[in-house]
Amino acid sequence: MKEVKKCSISGIAFTLDADAYALLSRYLDSLKATYAETADGDEIVADIEARIAELILSQQENSRVVETPLLRQIISQMGTAEDISSESETDAAKKQPRIPRRLYRDTENARLGGVCAGLGRYFDVDATWVRLTLFAPLLLLILVEVLPFSGTLSTFFSNLFGVFVLGYFIMWFAVPAARSARQKLEMEGEPITVRSIREKTVRDSETNSDVKSIVARVIYALGQLALIVIKIFIGFFIFGLTFAACILLIVLFALIFGLIGFVDDYRKVRQHQNEGLTARQKFILQLAAAVVFLVLMRYEGLLTNHLYIPFVNTTVQVNWILYLIFAAFVIVGCVNAVNLTDGIDGLACSVTFVVAAFFVSVAALWKYTTLGVFSSALLGGLAAFFVYNHHPAKTFMGDTGSLFLGGAVAALGFAFDMPLILIPVGIIYIAETMSDIIQVTYFKATHGKRFFKMAPLHHHLELSGWSEAKLVAVFSLVTLAGCVLAYLGVQGRF
Repeated sequence: MKEVKKCSISGIAFTLDADAYALLSRYLDSLKATYAETADGDEIVADIEARIAELILSQQENSRVVETPLLRQIISQMGTAEDISSESETDAAKKQPRIPRRLYRDTENARLGGVCAGLGRYFDVDATWVRLTLFAPLLLLILVEVLPFSGTLSTFFSNLFGVFVLGYFIMWFAVPAARSARQKLEMEGEPITVRSIREKTVRDSETNSDVKSIVARVIYALGQLALIVIKIFIGFFIFGLTFAACILLIVLFALIFGLIGFVDDYRKVRQHQNEGLTARQKFILQLAAAVVFLVLMRYEGLLTNHLYIPFVNTTVQVNWILYLIFAAFVIVGCVNAVNLTDGIDGLACSVTFVVAAFFVSVAALWKYTTLGVFSSALLGGLAAFFVYNHHPAKTFMGDTGSLFLGGAVAALGFAFDMPLILIPVGIIYIAETMSDIIQVTYFKATHGKRFFKMAPLHHHLELSGWSEAKLVAVFSLVTLAGCVLAYLGVQGRF
């Protein structure tokens, strides 16, 4: 049997045969030696490592052994430090083909968040046209106001502008900025080689030399912090101008749950606490958030104690105290169920995408414009995020994202005044949760025996031989079936 070695390439674990490992070590050592005395040497080598990891993953699963021929091919494609000194820039440019562009925010040419500039780079059009497209509904809204039949058109263009603005802010938060040389080359579709990474890093270093001092760095960091605060306030301001109180509460509710997830992630990553928040702490914080949401919904007159039962089109009046207990249980359960589903690349994102599409359909059916706008924005945000979250994932959701999505789904269920519809819509969420409950209960009852190979359900199926792509596809289709059934079940409500 051939000897193998495990190593981490740009934070991703790989298994290499002994020859491939030795080859990679020599290659990286030569690069480190070449750029050891340069100011940006570490950044250049880090970008090269990240590109090597991407090229390996594009050709095989990281669970497979990386063999020497594949690594030789990748090194040949990337080039060596020696090649740079012996090859002219023109010859190098002719030798390497362009690569597919990737979507990033272009902060260097930004007017606000770099979203339009990034979209312009991705579609290879001038960013001005993207910005004009963003504001086109507003301009058309102004123009149609003079028409005698402007009522319908005004509503359409105002809603469309709201969707565009909300989508912009979601992409501002969801789409990463192109900061490293590798990311900027990917954004531009330029070949990623040792030469191109080095030259791009040097150019950026010269361009940004004005922020190299300690004072400048502090000022820059404070500016970035202020920008984040401004983003949040602008977002809430636009929400307040454009949408009703209901959607504001939904966004606020989802953000609170996202904040709980952020605290948990922060304690795990930055403070090196494996557990993050304890189960008790999470439950108390989530329950408090649910209670606040329900109280505000009732105060605004957006929550009733009339429980709608789909499929039979019956509404049952429930005692307020019992209804609030039920509602809090549903919210906390839904949020944690979505969190459990986020166990493999793209799973929670794809399943929730289908759920968001269901709410968009219901909003269109019942003409709930404001809820439709939020659901559409959630749908678009998940679609954009899936580009980076599908296997092999380049961006992970974490508890911050999964708890936010769980809060959004639960809030939409109550905003549409049909929380019971979350049962067929969230059939995968329920299955994941029940598998975890069954596993724990069976383990305790049998003193150590397991009902599933591993819980929740997606891990059991993964150990049974299902690929991540198959899991995402099957779970999304099951969710789609549940959503279609749910859509049919609410047809007769109004």
